Amino acid sequence: MLNVIMDVSAVPRQPVGAGRYVLNVAQALGARSAGQPSEAALLPDISLRVVSQRRDTERWNAAGTSPDAVVPTNRFHRLLWEQMRLPTYLVDQYSQEPFIWHSPHYTFPWKVSGKIPTIVTIHDTTFFDFPQFHERKKVTFFRRAIQRSVFTADRLIAVSEHTAERIDDLFPRHRPVTVIPHGIDHRHFNTTRTVADQAVIDRLGGNPFALFVGTLEPRKQVDLLIRAFDAVAERQRDLRLVLAGRDGWGMARIEEALYSAKHKDRILRLGYVAEEELPALYRAAAVTIYPSSVEGFGLPALEAMACGSPLIIAKGTPMDSFAPAAAIRVGATQATERATQSPESAEKIQDELIAAIEATVTDGPLRAEQLVAGPKTAAAYTWGRTADQHRALYAELADERGVRTHGP
Repeated sequence: MLNVIMDVSAVPRQPVGAGRYVLNVAQALGARSAGQPSEAALLPDISLRVVSQRRDTERWNAAGTSPDAVVPTNRFHRLLWEQMRLPTYLVDQYSQEPFIWHSPHYTFPWKVSGKIPTIVTIHDTTFFDFPQFHERKKVTFFRRAIQRSVFTADRLIAVSEHTAERIDDLFPRHRPVTVIPHGIDHRHFNTTRTVADQAVIDRLGGNPFALFVGTLEPRKQVDLLIRAFDAVAERQRDLRLVLAGRDGWGMARIEEALYSAKHKDRILRLGYVAEEELPALYRAAAVTIYPSSVEGFGLPALEAMACGSPLIIAKGTPMDSFAPAAAIRVGATQATERATQSPESAEKIQDELIAAIEATVTDGPLRAEQLVAGPKTAAAYTWGRTADQHRALYAELADERGVRTHGP
């Protein structure tokens, strides 16, 4: 048994993206002995504890972990606590029983560097590549935090080859990087329709819909999607657009697109949708559209594939590496073009989205090809596999740093 403590304090009440990665990996590690694949048999079992916000004990107990609910809830206090109080707490815990420390969200208490074996997950490098897509204060903080992490943690996890390559480009002589992609819970994200699916269709009015899943923010190019849908809606009179995600930073462009849309009455804003409710949406959708210009991984695209939804994604993102050839790709391939989006390039992407939506909802053979290729490709991605890759990295670092395993 290998002791691991994971910092889950950054996971919000309504997790998306990185938060769902943390929650699913923790759950998979917490269920370490249940149904392990044979190739993982030689890996040590994990005794997982998590450092969580004080209000989150129930959630992390339900996830099968042992929470130390010691972190303040307020974001500023939490980040301050991470650097000022957490090092003392960890050093004290380590003196009692050694462990691997995993910070799964960019930052870690840098004062423990060299004292405690540490792994940090880097989801993306958008704070360096696309600062215009983030609040200024977050850019300042995370740039400094990521620079400390990549040079002082023992190991780094990148969630895609794309992120690993950008770490190489930005930070020569960084610490070793292991690429571990996200996964899917195929018990829920699959092509099997349920009673809940029909309930979703009925709740949305029964007509076909195009689906977007994710936080509504500039880098997701939701404004261009809305304008493209508005054009398609002129000809596809039954089609609607469903936006499943909470409002994010920089909503002005999106609100403007919504306000000016001629067919705004056919655009439904669901707000945040919990993970357990997403599969029915994906299965019911005529097409899932995820035109985000920059991603660390692109989990909604993978989930849509697993559920058999036809897919439209952005070029030049990590989604390119796992989406089937039949998925339609739009936008610029080069990151520099996506970072400095001109009115001309925005119009071009919008036109490509219009053509892609039209093709997907009208081309039967194309839809049929995606319905087969998507689930087949997505089958290789599971949270169990992701967790086993984490276990392997924990074991490798434990061996290197002399952290001994112990009996159950």
